[in-house]
Amino acid sequence: MTFCPSRHRKEVSDFLLASTAASLSLIDYFTQITEPGPVDYFEAVPLGSSAFYLIWKQAEEPNGILRGYKIYYEKVEGTKLGPLIEREPPISDPTQTRAKLAGLERDTKYRLHIRAMTSAGEGDEYVISNY
Repeated sequence: MTFCPSRHRKEVSDFLLASTAASLSLIDYFTQITEPGPVDYFEAVPLGSSAFYLIWKQAEEPNGILRGYKIYYEKVEGTKLGPLIEREPPISDPTQTRAKLAGLERDTKYRLHIRAMTSAGEGDEYVISNY
């Protein structure tokens, strides 16, 4: 786990029991940036017989500033999985939530993986299959 402080500011109110008056103050605190949680949603829409249009929602628990996403795929042959291949290039825009995965073998089943990234590394994966 990498320690990269992330600064936050919260407004805190103190209520007095004997009075209706309240005082407000700001506090600053730092949290540790860690790998993000999984994306909230991931879908693959077939584009012909050798590509997918991928759609996802950002991770609900980014655990820092998102840096982008990495997408992986592996061929499914019966009960065996092929090697895990990374889609190039990785998604470097953290606001991007759609991408095309092309150049796949025609009429082949795949498992698709996506992971959000922070400066601490890749987060938990979300995996889907297209069968």
